[in-house]
Amino acid sequence: MIDIWKQHLGCSLQSMNMEFNQNIQNINYIKIILGKENAQKWNFQN
Repeated sequence: MIDIWKQHLGCSLQSMNMEFNQNIQNINYIKIILGKENAQKWNFQN
């Protein structure tokens, strides 16, 4: 029973991590589109 709960928790954390990574990719994509000057205005930090 505990193993199933651990497995479920692991899957949840993994999907959250994937969403987080996707958000970082989206921010980097926005940086590229806006160009360096505009990206600095947004104060995005790596």
